[in-house]
Amino acid sequence: MTTAERIAAEEISHLTLVSKSLKDEMLKSFTRRIELFENVIHFYPQPFTPLSLTADRCQLSCKHCNKHYLQHMIDASQNLADVAEQLHNRGTIGIILSGGSTRDGYVPLYQ
Repeated sequence: MTTAERIAAEEISHLTLVSKSLKDEMLKSFTRRIELFENVIHFYPQPFTPLSLTADRCQLSCKHCNKHYLQHMIDASQNLADVAEQLHNRGTIGIILSGGSTRDGYVPLYQ
Protein backbone atom coordinates (compact mmCIF):
# COMPACT_ATOMS: atom_id res chain seq x y z
CA MET A 1 0.00 0.00 0.00
CA THR A 2 1.43 3.38 -1.00
CA THR A 3 1.51 6.36 1.34
CA ALA A 4 -1.22 8.04 -0.72
CA GLU A 5 -3.43 4.94 -0.50
CA ARG A 6 -2.87 4.70 3.27
CA ILE A 7 -3.78 8.36 3.81
CA ALA A 8 -6.85 8.05 1.58
CA ALA A 9 -8.00 4.90 3.40
CA GLU A 10 -7.67 6.67 6.77
CA GLU A 11 -9.65 9.66 5.51
CA ILE A 12 -12.65 7.61 4.38
CA SER A 13 -12.57 4.90 7.07
CA HIS A 14 -15.23 6.67 9.16
CA LEU A 15 -17.82 6.56 6.36
CA THR A 16 -19.93 3.66 7.58
CA LEU A 17 -23.15 4.47 5.70
CA VAL A 18 -21.53 4.62 2.26
CA SER A 19 -21.75 1.64 -0.09
CA LYS A 20 -18.60 -0.37 -0.83
CA SER A 21 -18.64 0.58 -4.51
CA LEU A 22 -18.85 4.29 -3.66
CA LYS A 23 -16.10 3.89 -1.04
CA ASP A 24 -13.89 2.21 -3.66
CA GLU A 25 -14.43 5.12 -6.07
CA MET A 26 -13.75 7.64 -3.30
CA LEU A 27 -10.56 5.78 -2.37
CA LYS A 28 -9.32 5.87 -5.97
CA SER A 29 -10.18 9.55 -6.35
CA PHE A 30 -8.69 10.63 -3.04
CA THR A 31 -5.54 8.57 -3.66
CA ARG A 32 -5.06 10.26 -7.03
CA ARG A 33 -5.57 13.70 -5.48
CA ILE A 34 -2.88 12.99 -2.89
CA GLU A 35 -0.51 11.71 -5.58
CA LEU A 36 -0.96 14.91 -7.58
CA PHE A 37 -1.28 17.53 -4.85
CA GLU A 38 0.03 15.97 -1.61
CA ASN A 39 -2.02 15.98 1.57
CA VAL A 40 -1.37 19.63 2.34
CA ILE A 41 -3.68 22.63 2.43
CA HIS A 42 -2.04 25.92 1.52
CA PHE A 43 -3.48 29.09 3.00
CA TYR A 44 -2.94 32.45 1.36
CA PRO A 45 -3.50 35.93 2.72
CA GLN A 46 -7.00 37.14 2.04
CA PRO A 47 -7.24 39.53 -0.91
CA PHE A 48 -10.42 40.94 0.64
CA THR A 49 -10.45 42.01 4.28
CA PRO A 50 -13.68 41.43 6.25
CA LEU A 51 -15.09 44.48 8.04
CA SER A 52 -17.99 44.54 10.47
CA LEU A 53 -20.33 47.50 10.41
CA THR A 54 -21.58 46.53 13.88
CA ALA A 55 -18.32 45.52 15.61
CA ASP A 56 -19.13 42.28 17.46
CA ARG A 57 -22.76 43.17 18.13
CA CYS A 58 -25.65 41.02 16.87
CA GLN A 59 -29.02 40.23 18.44
CA LEU A 60 -29.71 37.08 16.41
CA SER A 61 -27.01 34.70 17.69
CA CYS A 62 -27.76 32.23 14.88
CA LYS A 63 -26.53 28.65 15.35
CA HIS A 64 -24.21 28.81 12.32
CA CYS A 65 -22.35 31.88 13.61
CA ASN A 66 -23.34 32.91 17.16
CA LYS A 67 -21.31 36.12 16.69
CA HIS A 68 -18.13 34.05 16.22
CA TYR A 69 -17.31 35.45 12.77
CA LEU A 70 -17.86 39.04 13.86
CA GLN A 71 -15.09 38.68 16.44
CA HIS A 72 -12.51 38.11 13.69
CA MET A 73 -13.54 41.09 11.56
CA ILE A 74 -12.11 44.57 11.70
CA ASP A 75 -14.42 46.95 13.55
CA ALA A 76 -15.62 49.58 11.07
CA SER A 77 -18.64 50.64 13.11
CA GLN A 78 -17.31 54.10 13.92
CA ASN A 79 -15.68 55.26 10.68
CA LEU A 80 -15.88 53.00 7.66
CA ALA A 81 -14.18 55.50 5.32
CA ASP A 82 -11.09 55.84 7.55
CA VAL A 83 -10.75 52.08 8.02
CA ALA A 84 -11.10 51.49 4.27
CA GLU A 85 -8.50 54.16 3.50
CA GLN A 86 -6.03 52.66 5.99
CA LEU A 87 -6.48 49.22 4.44
CA HIS A 88 -6.05 50.65 0.94
CA ASN A 89 -2.80 52.34 2.01
CA ARG A 90 -1.55 48.96 3.27
CA GLY A 91 -2.23 47.35 -0.11
CA THR A 92 -5.61 45.71 0.51
CA ILE A 93 -7.38 45.31 -2.82
CA GLY A 94 -10.92 44.95 -1.48
CA ILE A 95 -13.16 44.61 1.53
CA ILE A 96 -16.10 42.46 2.54
CA LEU A 97 -18.75 44.39 4.45
CA SER A 98 -20.68 42.41 7.02
CA GLY A 99 -22.09 42.80 10.48
CA GLY A 100 -24.68 41.65 12.93
CA SER A 101 -28.31 42.63 12.92
CA THR A 102 -31.26 43.36 15.14
CA ARG A 103 -33.90 40.69 15.80
CA ASP A 104 -35.96 41.97 12.85
CA GLY A 105 -33.03 41.60 10.42
CA TYR A 106 -32.06 45.27 10.28
CA VAL A 107 -28.31 46.05 10.16
CA PRO A 108 -27.85 49.10 12.37
CA LEU A 109 -25.27 51.57 11.11
CA TYR A 110 -23.87 53.15 14.23
CA GLN A 111 -22.68 56.76 14.05
